[in-house]
Amino acid sequence: MRKLSMLRQVGLLTSLQTCNLFGFNELRHSHSGKKVAKYVAMTVLWLLLGALLIGYICLLTYGLCAGGMGRLVPSYLFTITSLITFFFGIFKAAGMLFGRSSFEAFSALPLKKSAIVASRFITMYIYDMLMAAVFLMPGLIFYAILQPVDAMFWVVMVLGVILLPLLPLAAASLVGALVTAITSRMKYKSIFSTVLTIGFVMLILWGEMSLTSVAENEADFAGMMIDMATTAGNVINRMYPPAAWFGSAILDGDLLSLALLAAVSVALPVLLVVLVTPKFGTLCSALNAVSTKGNYKMGELRTGSQTSALYRSEFKRYLSHSLWMSNTLVGYVLLIGIGVALQFLDLSAASAMFGSMDIIAILAPFVVGLIAFMSTCTSSAISMEGKNWWLVKSLPVSARALVNSKLLVNLTIALPVWAACVVMFNIAVDASLWARIWMAAVSLLYILLAALMGLRLNAAMPIFDWENEARVVKQSGALSVTMFGGWALALLPAIALFLIPASMTMILLAAIAAALIISCLLLYRSLTKLRLEKLG
Repeated sequence: MRKLSMLRQVGLLTSLQTCNLFGFNELRHSHSGKKVAKYVAMTVLWLLLGALLIGYICLLTYGLCAGGMGRLVPSYLFTITSLITFFFGIFKAAGMLFGRSSFEAFSALPLKKSAIVASRFITMYIYDMLMAAVFLMPGLIFYAILQPVDAMFWVVMVLGVILLPLLPLAAASLVGALVTAITSRMKYKSIFSTVLTIGFVMLILWGEMSLTSVAENEADFAGMMIDMATTAGNVINRMYPPAAWFGSAILDGDLLSLALLAAVSVALPVLLVVLVTPKFGTLCSALNAVSTKGNYKMGELRTGSQTSALYRSEFKRYLSHSLWMSNTLVGYVLLIGIGVALQFLDLSAASAMFGSMDIIAILAPFVVGLIAFMSTCTSSAISMEGKNWWLVKSLPVSARALVNSKLLVNLTIALPVWAACVVMFNIAVDASLWARIWMAAVSLLYILLAALMGLRLNAAMPIFDWENEARVVKQSGALSVTMFGGWALALLPAIALFLIPASMTMILLAAIAAALIISCLLLYRSLTKLRLEKLG
């Protein structure tokens, strides 16, 4: 190993970490047909989800072009992709870049510290570049179908995918390190880290809503679209110049803008690696430090049921993982925000359009369902046991107690939000009594269904060998199927309500409620009959 060049060391470390990141090594060396089949199924699932995402991006591109905002497409897609890369990079930075245990293991080998640091950044860059390709390229290719482009367009598109992740990666590394440093020695560091993350997400959402509401008071639709296009372009140029450079380079062939984009994108990450490398070991130790006290005293011992004991343990585990918390709480915070916004919106236009406020109450549970399937913590609850799952299996606890404890953690978070939203909805919307009951009951059923469905899918597709919780919380098959499958269960009935005759509405509503109740009962029965020793 001492004779290996610097580039060779970086290449070997990067390939090793990339294989571990995507599970290639497990697939290559596994002799279990079940694991291979699971890997293939997950690949097919991700391809299907990728197809759905590409469809959405193409629809967005078409809408911008049809609205006279075609020139905004490249810079808009570049900005949105950069924000997504930055947001997910914050979560990955602590584990993937500054993980202490893996750095100590590599440090014991005859490897240069600079090679270890560079390989970590390159591994994260590869992950982000794939994400950039999925978000950026389909929209630009569809744009080229809709609008005439020259050969320079395709060259800049490829360079854009290569350059785009660099700046978000550098910024996410700094922010992720800062959040970790601030919270590392706090007693409730996961909660504080979650609050910071959710605050950042809400700031982005507030900015987007402010941008899209610039011209809502304009009477002329065409004038409104032109104003929105102009305002959005100005905001992007002012707040994120690399997106403006990319737009100028890909649409006008501006080589100076392309050179500026390349220079800035490459210079900042390289400078970050150079500055971090000398103190990287110290930095990893400092960021992963914990604060402990030596004044522990034995208190009163209490006994309780299996479910209560498991619930306390599960809730403490949930509070100790900031990524798990932030990934599930953002949706509920957004739901509260919608409830607050209803208090200030004029709903008379919706009432005039549909003839009654009842339609708002009928559709509200489906919105709650969309957010519930996105926010349930049960789709990761079993996998988060990790390498301690063997201990759970060896305990004399029933499947019912374990299932109840994990469901109760989700309901502890979801039910207060649901109750607050029901109250705010009833204050803001003047609907009939039956519509109010429908809104409260069906939205609660969707929350229960999301929790049960997430837990059942996680039991079917558990991941216990994870090293970074992002693999479970953001990349697992159980999470993806729960979210996208749940969205279908929420959207399809809502669409059906608009397609059927008005005389059939009550029959369909009764069928939806009955289907939700039966689904919840069947899923719960299936969960209580799980054989814990067979999982994993």
